[in-house]
Amino acid sequence: MHPISIKAVLVSNAVQLGMALAILLIAILATLTFTWGLAGFPADVKPIADELGEAPLFALAMGAVSVLPSSLTSGYVASRLAGDRLILHGALSSGIWIFLLICIGFGGTPSDRSPHGNPDVVSPMLVLVVFFGPPLFGALGGFIGRYRPWSQQQVATVHSRYSKWWWLGYFGVQSWTAEERRARIVMGMILLVSFVAAMLVVSTVVDWLDVEAHREAFISAALSFIFGLYAARPIATGLYRDLVQRADERAQQRLSATTGEVR
Repeated sequence: MHPISIKAVLVSNAVQLGMALAILLIAILATLTFTWGLAGFPADVKPIADELGEAPLFALAMGAVSVLPSSLTSGYVASRLAGDRLILHGALSSGIWIFLLICIGFGGTPSDRSPHGNPDVVSPMLVLVVFFGPPLFGALGGFIGRYRPWSQQQVATVHSRYSKWWWLGYFGVQSWTAEERRARIVMGMILLVSFVAAMLVVSTVVDWLDVEAHREAFISAALSFIFGLYAARPIATGLYRDLVQRADERAQQRLSATTGEVR
């Protein structure tokens, strides 16, 4: 029995968190814009945002829209990187969400009552969806990755040397290989996660210094850029090498099978 791949778990968790944050941001902005338009654009947006933030149904919808699809994708990514015990790796691909939920649980939870004083009947469902949904959808993604065959028309690209600055790429996106495209997507997700984490750390540590918002954003961007150079790029480079190596192995296997049939 092969051990659990730490690289697959870490990369898939970064992909899941980055994708969930991106989907959550887009969904919140779209919902807020739509609600603001119904109320009339000259109206003050702050009461609308407060009302949506306190609505349990809105939280449930945003959690389902952001967490569940990202868990499915991260489970598929984990299964492709692991190569073995795919369903288990898919379930572990959302482990960071479980950790965040545990931290939120110890740090305090929202009130169980709605702003209108009625009992919040959606909270149990919200807990079930947010807590048990990501591992289940991650395992489903691993199951899909287990039974979905690779495309036979994928052309393997063999690189004898890996450039140190491969991840900078160029503007010809259509010229990227499939391996380069996947690795750059993963690196972008890791950079997004690092930026959010840096903003949380900076806002917590330097809050007592009364730093202005634009300076705080600049410091967060600088920290996330440094993290990207020393963490995201090596992880993406290793992933890129693994993808190219596996593509080359599959091409060699197909070539051997074709040669055997001809003989």
